[in-house]
Amino acid sequence: MDFSAQDRAELLASAEVTLNRLNRPVENLLDLSPLQAGSPSLEPLLGSHQP
Repeated sequence: MDFSAQDRAELLASAEVTLNRLNRPVENLLDLSPLQAGSPSLEPLLGSHQP
């Protein structure tokens, strides 16, 4: 299947947008994993206030 240069550019742009959209939740999950493991603590950011 042959695609024109414009079609290839549009497909690549669409793929990039989709991959970026999928990457955000993955990065968010990876950012949360140290918190779930107990490291680092949020106490320095939030203070030692208990609800």
